[in-house]
Amino acid sequence: MKKLYPFTVLVVATFVLVMPCMLAMAQEIRGTVLVGSQEIPAVSTAGVGLFVAQVFDSSIDMQTLIYASLEGSVTRAHIHLGQRGVAGAILINICGEPSTPTCPAPGTPLTRTLTAADVPGITTQGIPAGGIAEAIRMIRAGLTYANVHTSVSPAGEIRGQLEP
Repeated sequence: MKKLYPFTVLVVATFVLVMPCMLAMAQEIRGTVLVGSQEIPAVSTAGVGLFVAQVFDSSIDMQTLIYASLEGSVTRAHIHLGQRGVAGAILINICGEPSTPTCPAPGTPLTRTLTAADVPGITTQGIPAGGIAEAIRMIRAGLTYANVHTSVSPAGEIRGQLEP
C-alpha cells in the first residue's frame, strides 16, 4: 500500500474550503479530486490532484489545477469527453500542448481561462475544432473528466469526473 502524503490532506482541505466560497460567487462551478483509481484502466499511484473551474457560456475560468506525489513527471493535462468509467478523447487542452502553457511543477497551481482556441475538436463525436459552446454543453451534461498525463502513465496517471 502506498503512503498518503501530507499534500493529499492539503488538496482535500483546499477543495472543502474553496468550493463553498466559489459557489457563493458563481452559479456554475465544476470540480473534482483527481486520483489514479479513476483512470481507465485504474493506475496504482500516490498521485492526487484538484481541478476547479467556473463555467460560462463561451469560456471556462479554470480556478485551479494542482497535483502532487505523481509517479512520473507531468507531460500534459486535458479535459476529456467521456462519462464515468469510459476513456474518452481530448475535449479541451489545459497544459503541455503546443498552444498551451507548460504544465507547472507539482504543488504549483495553474490558473487560466480556457477558450475556443483550446478545443482541438472531436469530429467523430460532433465536436468541431474551436467548438467551445459544444464542449461546455458536454461539461454541463456531466460527460467530461479532467486528467493529468505523466511520463510513467502517458494515457493518464490521475483523473476525476467533473461534477457540479
